[in-house]
Formats: sequence, structure tokens, C-alpha cells
Amino acid sequence: MAEKTRQGNNATKADTNQNDTSAALSCHHGSSEQEFNNGGGEYLKAVEEYIHRAQILARKQQRPEDAANLSKKFADDYSTLMKDTEFGKFLFAYCTREYFNSNTLKKPVQRTNIRILLALGFLIRYHYIPLNEGKNVGCGSEYMEDLSKYNRDIYTDRGIINCLARETPCKCMKDGKKEAKTMDKIGYCFGCKQEFPKDNLLVCSGCNDVKYHSRDCQLKYWSDHKIQCRLKQQITKRNDEIEA
Repeated sequence: MAEKTRQGNNATKADTNQNDTSAALSCHHGSSEQEFNNGGGEYLKAVEEYIHRAQILARKQQRPEDAANLSKKFADDYSTLMKDTEFGKFLFAYCTREYFNSNTLKKPVQRTNIRILLALGFLIRYHYIPLNEGKNVGCGSEYMEDLSKYNRDIYTDRGIINCLARETPCKCMKDGKKEAKTMDKIGYCFGCKQEFPKDNLLVCSGCNDVKYHSRDCQLKYWSDHKIQCRLKQQITKRNDEIEA
């Protein structure tokens, strides 16, 4: 009898999870039915184009500055969309739907696409839109600090889940956020590309953007980061001189 009860409970839980996923896949997560159902829509085409460019880049030998150049070139080509609040909403909504399509990040290709698109969404929501509104998005600003933190967070499943829950207005990520609270707090080392306990990571003192699991690892992979780091330091210095 006990075994049958357990089987019944498991079946009920599975049915509930399936129903929750079905509901989440039909939700628009803060965007609109029109944007999701319009196969030839501008937003969807832009998303597909960005993923296509990222895939081409991934097949090549990447340089440290390539990721930044990808988003900059896209921003130049789609300058109107980069200041479009609704496009930002669509990106986070699309990523949330892909989260459920990927069986909660268990499919590597979709997980990678989610991370790539989240980074683009952050750039729109925490840089281009406030910049267009005349707000300070420079080094040391709240927008820049948020942008740096969220870009670090999406290198772990826990971080992706928390970002999706924060950036969408619906309750579809409620269960995912509960699960995230049970996960170990781990972070991503930008040197060896491995995960470590978050509290053990050391932030780069030059740019305050990336973290490493040890000083030796930072020195070993310094050549991969130095261009980005020095550029950030130059921008920070210029901003400080302007404000002085």
C-alpha cells in the first residue's frame, strides 16, 4: 500500500510539473502574443540573427575582445531596437520560454543561447535604454555595477534562474527560484572557466568586472583579459577626471 501511495504521489508530482511547464510555455512572460506568434516579426528575426552571429563566432578562434565586438556590431546594426524597451522585454521573455523548452537548462545548446541572449538583454536594459534617457551609465554608476554583476551571474544555472525570475513580471519562474535557493552558491572563474564556491572567488582589482579562483589562475590567463581590463581602467580614469 505504501509503495502504491509513493507511486501515486510521484505521478501526481510529475503531472503537476508537466502542467506548470505547459502553462509557462503558453505565457508571454511580459512580452506579447503578437511578438511570439509573428514568425516574421522584427524582434524574432533580430534574436535569430544575433544567435546566428554568435554561432559563427563560436566556430572561429575567439579573441578576448570578440564577444564585446559582437554586441557592439549588433548594436550598430540594430540601433533602434537597442533603445526599444519592448524588445528588451521580448528578449527576457524569449529566454524564459527557452528555459522551459530546454527542460530547465538540461539542453546545452539552448542553455548557451539563453546566456547569450540574456547578456544582450542586460545591455539593452542597463545600458542603452537608460543612456537614451540621459542617465549616467558610466563606470561606477549603479547601472554599470548591475550590468557587470548580472553578466557574471549567468555563467551558472543558479544565476540564470535568478536573472529570469528578476527580469520577468510573471510567476512562471517561482518554482525555479525555489530550486535555486537550494543550489550551492557557486561562481565562474574567468580564467580556467570552471565553477568554484562564490565566496572563494577573487575580483580583478583592475576592472572589478571578472573573478578568478586564485591569483595564480589570474596571472596565467592575464593575456586573455588585459585588453578588456585596461580599457575599463582608462574609461574609469577619464570619468573620474571629468567629475573632478
